[in-house]
Amino acid sequence: MLTHYDGTYPGFLTVIFARYRTLETIEIEPLTPQMDFLVAHDRVATDPAKAARVARYLCAQFGADFLRRCYAALLSVEARHETVTARTIKKCIRHGKGVLASADRDAVAFDRIVRAVYSEAHSWKGLLRFREVQDGYWYAPFAPKHDVIELLTAHFARRLNGEHFVIHDCPRGCAALYEDGRTEYFSATALSVVETADESAYQDAWRLFYKTVAIPERANPKLRQSNMPKRYWQHLIERL
Repeated sequence: MLTHYDGTYPGFLTVIFARYRTLETIEIEPLTPQMDFLVAHDRVATDPAKAARVARYLCAQFGADFLRRCYAALLSVEARHETVTARTIKKCIRHGKGVLASADRDAVAFDRIVRAVYSEAHSWKGLLRFREVQDGYWYAPFAPKHDVIELLTAHFARRLNGEHFVIHDCPRGCAALYEDGRTEYFSATALSVVETADESAYQDAWRLFYKTVAIPERANPKLRQSNMPKRYWQHLIERL
């Protein structure tokens, strides 16, 4: 049986509450505009109160880090990540947190999914390139595999808390605006940004530095691509 929700974290936690007894047998997917509503399906409406109860319970039983890992799993684009996460949660409730360190199929898949999301977010923390644009803002476009914009925004809000910046997930058409200690997310397929004159000069200097420190005799394209896959290259200033 397919069970659908609105694609949000509270919506997912509501599914845990409302369909707890059948989590082992259902498949969980977000609602999509392309869904065939003539086909029978089970839909769970988001209930913030129920979601909060589940979050408090999981945090009390298994710790805040487990709750964060469940959230990270939902940022994945891997197939069945909601189903795997839900089944792992139920197994932890029934058998204890030790399930996470076992060879259980769902627990192993859950760990792999979470690691992939965290790994990509970690990579982007070092590979995101901010550009100085009009009105004193910093703009960073990127094209992630997983939906990690919220993880990155939280990181840079701590690192650059005195700045105003926009992080733009170009393929998903969404962006995060941070200013004056507040973060706002909005849809943005394209943004009109104008780089400052100083920014152009800094980019030229960075490219020159990048070329100057390179040692041609030690170039190893295969190793570089292994450590930094090509999907990270699109918005790297030194690669433009």
